[in-house]
Amino acid sequence: MNVKEEILKLKKQNKTYKEIAEALNVPIGTFKSTCYRYRVYTRDLLRRD
Repeated sequence: MNVKEEILKLKKQNKTYKEIAEALNVPIGTFKSTCYRYRVYTRDLLRRD
């Protein structure tokens, strides 16, 4: 399972950002900033259409 699938699985289980970061063994700040960048990227893609 890749990281994206793992995050989606954990999110569906209503895990917090902290719990997901711990499961992925990454610092919470790193995980939050990565999520933010993906949200901005997705928003920009949707605005292009």
